[in-house]
Amino acid sequence: MRLYLLLLILIIGCDSAKMQQVGEAVPSNRATRIKEVLDRPAAFLEQRVVLSGRVGQVCQHMGCWFVLQDSMQHILIDLEQGRTITVPRNISGDSLRVVGVVKRIAGDLRLMGKGVEIHRKRTRIWSFFNL
Repeated sequence: MRLYLLLLILIIGCDSAKMQQVGEAVPSNRATRIKEVLDRPAAFLEQRVVLSGRVGQVCQHMGCWFVLQDSMQHILIDLEQGRTITVPRNISGDSLRVVGVVKRIAGDLRLMGKGVEIHRKRTRIWSFFNL
């Protein structure tokens, strides 16, 4: 029986994708582009928005902030120094969606994150067909 299971894994292989929710649930509505927020800050200040993209840098101390980037722009996602939520420190390169409120602090725009939906990088387990 174990041999059959091992053969099945080797022949088929498998993909695994993990989704992790942190903080508030992220609404499923269309995400606003980072470029829109940066180009028209007055329209978004103090507004609740959903952004999506890939994670760049992440706070390596406790996961209390990260940089979200899309194909053209990036924005700091501030998780209020971990008072309510933090993200894993190893999510750089993962895609995610985040909901929060756009703020201007010390002249810089940022999103004060309230909820994060992390889509972890897919891992491929070795298979016979993927040598």
